[in-house]
Amino acid sequence: MSKCCHCYQSIINVFRNTLIGIYTWVPAQLLHRR
Repeated sequence: MSKCCHCYQSIINVFRNTLIGIYTWVPAQLLHRR
């Protein structure tokens, strides 16, 4: 049970890092494109 919970937390952490990466990368690309 705890192992599953840990796996779920890890997936959420990776998902959050990906979202943060996208939200920091996209504006930079838009600014660079102008």
